[in-house]
Formats: sequence, C-alpha cells, structure tokens
Amino acid sequence: MISTASLESLKKEKTRAAPKSAFLVQKDKFYDRIKVVEEKIKTKVNEQKKINKDLEEREKSSVVREEIKKLMLEKKNKMKEIEELEQEYELVEKDIEEMKQRADSRNNEINKAKEKFPYKNTEEIDRRINRELEVMIESQSFSLKQEKSLLQDISKLTKAKKDFEQFKNTTVNEHKPKINLLKEKLNDVLTRLRQARKERSQIIEKLKPLQSVRDENNVFYERREKNNKEIERLKKEKQDIYQELQEFKKKNENKIKLEKEKREMLNKVKQVERKIEETQKSVKRLEQLSTGENEQIIKCKNLIQFFQSNYLKTSNSTSIISNSSSSLNIRVVEKNENDVAFKRKDDADFYSSMKKEKVSKKSSSNVSSTPAKFTLPMWVIAGLSEVVVAVPTSVNDIPTCVEKLNSQIISYGEQAKKDSIANAQKIKDLLAQVTELTLEKESLSEKSNNLSLDDIKVQEDEQEQQEDVEQE
Repeated sequence: MISTASLESLKKEKTRAAPKSAFLVQKDKFYDRIKVVEEKIKTKVNEQKKINKDLEEREKSSVVREEIKKLMLEKKNKMKEIEELEQEYELVEKDIEEMKQRADSRNNEINKAKEKFPYKNTEEIDRRINRELEVMIESQSFSLKQEKSLLQDISKLTKAKKDFEQFKNTTVNEHKPKINLLKEKLNDVLTRLRQARKERSQIIEKLKPLQSVRDENNVFYERREKNNKEIERLKKEKQDIYQELQEFKKKNENKIKLEKEKREMLNKVKQVERKIEETQKSVKRLEQLSTGENEQIIKCKNLIQFFQSNYLKTSNSTSIISNSSSSLNIRVVEKNENDVAFKRKDDADFYSSMKKEKVSKKSSSNVSSTPAKFTLPMWVIAGLSEVVVAVPTSVNDIPTCVEKLNSQIISYGEQAKKDSIANAQKIKDLLAQVTELTLEKESLSEKSNNLSLDDIKVQEDEQEQQEDVEQE
C-alpha cells in the first residue's frame, strides 16, 4: 500500500509538474497582495488592543480622571448657564429699548398735540378763563347771546385744561414704572452673569494643575486615533485590491467569452462551408441529370437491345424503335457481330453465356430438332420489373414487350423533360442559396477577425496590468 506521505509527495510533484496558466499566476499575485495587507491590519489591530488596555489601566488607577471629569461637567454646566444669562440680558435690554421707543413715540404725539393746542400750559388756560369771567362780571351790557357764547368759550377752556393735564399724566405715569422694573431685572441678570463668569474662572483655575495628566492621556488618545486611521486606510487598500481582482476576473471572463464566441464563429464558418460544398454537389448532380440520359430510358434501351440481338430481326426492331421513339430522337444502335452492347459486368457475363448457348444450340440442332424451353436471364426479368413491363412468357410475346418498352421510353422521356425544367429551377435556387451562404461566410469571417482584434486588446490590457503589479 502507498503511504499518506507518498501520496502527498506525489501530489506535490504533480503540482510542480503542471504549469499554472497566466490567469492563475496573476490571481495568486492578487491574493499575495491581499495577504500582505491583512497581516498589516492584524498588526495594527493588536497595537490598538494594547493602547486601549493601557488607557483602561491609566483611567482605573488615576483619581485625577474623576476629578477632571467632574470639573469638566461643572464647567460645561456653567458655560450653559452663562449662555442662558447672556441671552436673558440681551432680551431685557431689548425690552427696555422698545419701552423707551414707545415712550418717545408717545411724547412725540403729545408734543404734536401741544403744538396744535393754542396754550402752552394749564396756568395760561386758567388766566384765560379768569379773564373771560372778569369780562363777563364787569360788563353789564352783554346780551343773552353774547353771554351764552362766552360761557361756551369758558367750557372749552376747561375741557382743554383737563385734556392737557391728561397728556401730561400719561407721559409721566404710563411708561416710567415699566422701564424701572425692566432696569431692576436687567441689574439682577447682570449680577448673576458676573457671578457665573467668576465661578467658571474658578473651575478653569482648578483644571490647570490637572492638565498635565490629561495631556499624557491625550498622547494615548492620539495614538489610538492615528492607529484607527491607519487601519481604515489598510482596509480601503484591501478593498481596492479586491476590486482590482474582480475587474481582472471580469476581463478574464470576457476573454474566455471572446474565445468561445470565436470558436463558435469558426464552427459556424465550417458549417457554412460544408453547406456550400453540399449545395454545389447537389447542383452538379442536378446538372448531370439534366444533361445525361434518364436511367429508366437507358434500361429500356438495353432491354430492347437484348431482345433485338437475340430474338428479333434487325430490320423489324430498327423500325419499331425508330417509330416509337422518333419524338425523343433516340439513337438507334445497329447490331454488328463484333460490337459490345453493355458495359456492366452482368451484361458481359450474359453475352458470354449467350454465346455458349448459341454454340450449344448449333451443336444440339444437328443432333435433335426438339425445341428448347423459353428462359430469360435474371437481370432482364429484374429490369422489366423496374420499368413496369410484363415479362414475356414465350418468344411470341417479345414484340409486344418491345413495343411496351418503346412506350415506356416515350413516357420516361416526357417525364425527363418535366424533371429537367424542375431541376433547372432547383439549380437556380441552389445557386442563390450558395450566394447567400457565401455572404454569410464572409460576414462570419469578418466577425471572427473582429473577435481576434478584441482578443489582442484583452491581452494588451492583461500585460499592462501585470506590469503595474510588478512595479508595485
């Protein structure tokens, strides 16, 4: 029995003996590159684990971390409080400004009303009312109408005084309390804002001594971040190599596809060539049938020749053939003693046997005058069966048989004419088919040449890609 070690050695020898294809060699190079990148990623991941472990130990053993965390949280909350107070301060300032604008607008309205009013203050209105009253008291000559008019003027002046005092009270009492309230709120917000900023400064001062520890930790954080970026870069490089490998496989698949298409195209060309050859043979065969004599007619003539040579007189047989086949221009063969009527082997055998029979008949005629039994060779019987003519049973039936053979010659001749016309059309169709097949062959050959060009382009791309890999 062969041991396992021997089997392994045989496999290795077989592997060494079988050379790899260019595709497999190139694919192995891609996998080697991927393996190198994976080793780098593995190394970086191990470094990352060590950095994370060191950071965990530092964070566990360090009390400063908790203090920094606490102060950073306080600082964050204080910054948020300061931001909210600043926003509140801005809103209160905005409200005060809007209130002042409203007061100024109201004062402008009152001033415009005062400008339209004929009196500058309430004292002036009082003096005017007193003067009107004095005039009315001192004068004794007022009519009722004048007195009524004077009283109306005094009433208007009294109303004007009341309106004037209302304007004055509005400007003083309406906006001032609101503005004062907003100013108090603004002062309160400002006080709280200053206190929050002070507390933030205190937190920052507490953080300064702890910054060195934080900076040491930051070194580890930076190393970890840098390692992460390197791992991501290597992963992307690995992905890019995989992408190149997929493109390479795709190009190889395209190459295999091109080779397959090329083989199929060449097979199609061969099939078309075979069809052209077969069609040309068919054309040649039909042309021979059209130019040559019909096989059935030849058989009939051979049978007539046999009967003429052996059983009928030459003159009678000649006249029968000439009369029956004049429309077909059938050549009449005169019988000579030295001529050979048939080229076939069985015909030659038949004539040799007939000569022997004649010799035997001559010799026997001298001995006895008893008539011999009527017989025909098998090839004659078979030939008559093929041309559908009854086999004669005696010498007296032979003229009738010859007439039927001549009739069959005429019938076969007419059929031959029809077949010739049909064959001519078939030849025409076949020649057209040959033309179409030739064009198809040229088209397929052109496509095959184009596939060859594509194959050359694929090989050039593979060579360029291999050079790039070798440079890397």
